[in-house]
Amino acid sequence: MSEKDTTTKSHHLMKTVTIVLIWLLAFYAALLIVKNHETPQKPSDKSSRPVLEPVKHKGVCKSPECITLAHQLV
Repeated sequence: MSEKDTTTKSHHLMKTVTIVLIWLLAFYAALLIVKNHETPQKPSDKSSRPVLEPVKHKGVCKSPECITLAHQLV
């Protein structure tokens, strides 16, 4: 085996390893984005949001809180 063949094989191995590492990093970043998107964000200051009392409705959603929640869920 000549020196040129060894260098070429080494070069191809480096390219393959680099491509695999880039794909792994991209996959990891995508997983983090999906995980953070699905996790509800916690407010940093709880005193800024009013405390809502439970709303008791039977059947149709009529309160502003319920309508807002239904809109967000859709």
